Amino acid sequence: MNYAAKWSATDVNKVTILRHLKTYGHLLKWKDYKETCLEVGCGEGVMTKEILLPYIEDHIAKLVAVDILDGMIQFAKERNAHEKIDYQIVDILNDQFITTMQSQFDHVFSLFVSHLIPDTRSFLTSFYKILKSGGQIFVITLVNSFFSQVFSELCKEKQLLNSKLESPFADYTANPAQHITELLEDIGFTVDLCEHEKRFVTTENFEGFVTALAEMYQNLEVIPSELLTVFYEEFLQKCREKCINLGEQEKYDIPTEVLLFIATKPS
Repeated sequence: MNYAAKWSATDVNKVTILRHLKTYGHLLKWKDYKETCLEVGCGEGVMTKEILLPYIEDHIAKLVAVDILDGMIQFAKERNAHEKIDYQIVDILNDQFITTMQSQFDHVFSLFVSHLIPDTRSFLTSFYKILKSGGQIFVITLVNSFFSQVFSELCKEKQLLNSKLESPFADYTANPAQHITELLEDIGFTVDLCEHEKRFVTTENFEGFVTALAEMYQNLEVIPSELLTVFYEEFLQKCREKCINLGEQEKYDIPTEVLLFIATKPS
């Protein structure tokens, strides 16, 4: 089973995305025409087709869903195709893409991707450029996840990272909501909402979740390959120590910090 199929079988992020759409989706400002929307980091397309699309389908003509991993897009096209979804292999930070798509989208969605981009300013600036005036972004991202904590600890212990790269994950500082709000406003956005929450989410297959996450990150070249080979058992054990076993072998509560922000590009 490849990394796209493994990630498709996990359910942790799906629950959180659905809850946030139901709770805060009323803040999305839809145009009086069928919109063209973008999802950045669609992965294997399960959340795109099963969760995001049903929520926005009545308002859109097309959802362009992009990911940098060709394996994810191939899986999405084969398993999660839909007439309103256009899956594409795209690097959202690519200058040519940004120039070509300048002011093309009414809404941009990014669900659990932003934390993988160390340069948050460039990431959000690209959103600003490709949005139409009056368009909105809807972003859900992780803050200080158990995975990034274990990653940092183990890499420091084993000296796995290049000395020039302290962490491949975004740094949202000690006050994520304030940091992102100020950054968005500096870029030019009007912030509609910025919420930072801490809660537990449950997975029935902890090892499967961690393995799928690690393999996806390895394919993104976010983590060193040694974490999945030489140090995998130690890595998995450290991950378990950050979470709470619920009495069944692989059922765990995972501590999560989630940052949700919605912002508008002024007309």
